[in-house]
Amino acid sequence: MAQVNIFGNIDVTGILKDYKTQIDNFYGGDPTTSNPSPSVLAKIIDPNFAPLKLGYWNINVLPSYTRLVSSKDSTLGYEIRTGDTVTRNGKTYLTNTYNLTVMADNGDDLRWWGHSIAPNIQNQAIIANINNPGSSTAPPPQFGTLTNSNITFYNAAGAVNPANLMDGLNIATRSAFCINGKLTASSGQSISYDIDILVMSAPLTQGGSLLTYPIVKVVVDPVIIVR
Repeated sequence: MAQVNIFGNIDVTGILKDYKTQIDNFYGGDPTTSNPSPSVLAKIIDPNFAPLKLGYWNINVLPSYTRLVSSKDSTLGYEIRTGDTVTRNGKTYLTNTYNLTVMADNGDDLRWWGHSIAPNIQNQAIIANINNPGSSTAPPPQFGTLTNSNITFYNAAGAVNPANLMDGLNIATRSAFCINGKLTASSGQSISYDIDILVMSAPLTQGGSLLTYPIVKVVVDPVIIVR
């Protein structure tokens, strides 16, 4: 059995740009800035004020902002079917359906995590929940009991000598929120599910700490195909 990492690349810039009017109207101002108005800030930090929901009634709108990336073995061999491609100007392209599909084997450990694909924007995003399709707040039973944890990973933080990478790179460790499950399903089964994604506020100083809060919750509806 294998560990299947399902990493979500989330286009936060696209979401905040295309839905700006709807977001601003919901909060009565701009909640994405690092210096929101007092009335907007009060809503952002209020745990009883639920963030704006996007995609829960029209989930076909949002897959264009998300790509799921996994290991070669989890995508190799996926059969491209009718509806997975679109032809424009005589050229054929994969649709978002393909980009939201991952393969796994019965018994594999599943790990969902993700982040924004815009590293220089203050507003980031995380994968927050895994649910049955629709309005359910429970995951598909094939994923078992889901647990939350932090995953630690290494990254190249900078070059010792930017003019010559052969001089070495400085390595740093980072941690990210993730959701863990275990796949129990029959071969050939196709499991549809929803991923809740939280788009976060810009970093805000609260109680002496630098914190970020959910301002938008979006949903995409990917698929896991069991080999």
